[in-house]
Amino acid sequence: MQHNVVQSYQTAGGSLTGNLAVTGDMEQNADVVLTAGASNLALAFAFTRVNVKSLALYCTGDCTIKTNSSSSPQETITLTAGQPTVAANLTAAEALFAGNVTTFYLSSTAGGTFSVRMLLQQ
Repeated sequence: MQHNVVQSYQTAGGSLTGNLAVTGDMEQNADVVLTAGASNLALAFAFTRVNVKSLALYCTGDCTIKTNSSSSPQETITLTAGQPTVAANLTAAEALFAGNVTTFYLSSTAGGTFSVRMLLQQ
């Protein structure tokens, strides 16, 4: 299975675009609609950090992700509406997550659709 991670940077002087092909065994995806005022909505999304080959987190509205616990999270990741957070390889994923993840707890004041796309080596 292959994912293509595309990165682009545009200025008045032109644009730079790169494409990285990432191959792995298993894809894990989720899309969750968050209502305005959603608080700590649990999404079972378990993965072993060292198996992550590529990952993208995205929300159409501002969103906060807490991992493994809503009260004492392993990480708190803040997503700005319409701006993806991409980890194109294990090193980038390790920078996002300190350890394995079992659950995402999602919160959003404005609501929106939260999406995650992940490629794993199992």
